[in-house]
Amino acid sequence: MEVLKVKELGLKAVQKTLDKAAFDEVELNPRIREKNKELYGEDLSANQIVERIVNEVRYNGDEAIIKYTKLLDGADFTPEQFLVTQEEYAQAYEVADGNIVNSLRKAIENVRRYHQEQKPNSWITYRNHGSILGQSVIPLDRVG
Repeated sequence: MEVLKVKELGLKAVQKTLDKAAFDEVELNPRIREKNKELYGEDLSANQIVERIVNEVRYNGDEAIIKYTKLLDGADFTPEQFLVTQEEYAQAYEVADGNIVNSLRKAIENVRRYHQEQKPNSWITYRNHGSILGQSVIPLDRVG
């Protein structure tokens, strides 16, 4: 990951770095287009290729991941190799930038707290003359 410092680079230089074409507007270079024709049997846009891969992964899971990893990257994996061990997590934390890890943790906590507050809650309150008001939020087993 590259950290851009606006104070050092200037706002225009940072903005130029961040301005990119939308994914569905990206033009593939001729070499990649030829390779894609070999793989898919037709000339597809980057967006169409990604859509096909995502759909296949959605329906075929790890089998599709293994297929495309071998096809596109030349790497051969088994589903067991997808699991990250505790030792690998520990090693990653050792080499990761502490500021980035802390920023990610803070972001995770902010997102969690925000969505917790969105959840509908059951409540009850007591009013004058013995009145009880409230709301009970109960998930449905099924709808249709």
